Amino acid sequence: MKELQGFYLEREKYRKALIEQGTIEPYEEIGFEFMENIKVLDEKGGFCKTKNFLFPINYEKYLHGWCFAFAMRLHNEFGYKIENIYGDDGELVHAYCLTPAGEYIDVRGKTTNEKEFFTEFEDWLDIDELCQYKRDNALHKIATDEEKAMYGITRHIINCHRGYYA
Repeated sequence: MKELQGFYLEREKYRKALIEQGTIEPYEEIGFEFMENIKVLDEKGGFCKTKNFLFPINYEKYLHGWCFAFAMRLHNEFGYKIENIYGDDGELVHAYCLTPAGEYIDVRGKTTNEKEFFTEFEDWLDIDELCQYKRDNALHKIATDEEKAMYGITRHIINCHRGYYA
């Protein structure tokens, strides 16, 4: 099994800290809710100098809601292939990218584990039947001022955590 990387690794570190604190039991899993309030730090724990944000960034919004903006940035920055997956109702569940090495990648970083990648969306997808869902490679247009602002922040996220995405 491939070593954890990106925010998958950060989640595991956070989970272990919660176990040590007695907040959760060793058998309990956690999601990516911790991404709601990430301070603007780089991978070494120093202040990320690409932009002087005076507030934490809600990275989770790029997992639920603005995923298409993050996928578009990954596509434009690294040339990764965009893929979208839709629920039974035909609505977009998640936009993400595929790397040339076959890794799934979004704001959380890269993983080769399809089930792990889509578990975050199990409220909308049957994780054991992923092949049944419609997927396409449609590019989403970044048109409104809000979309442009959210897309702009994606550059900062990638610059602060480049190793998670390159």
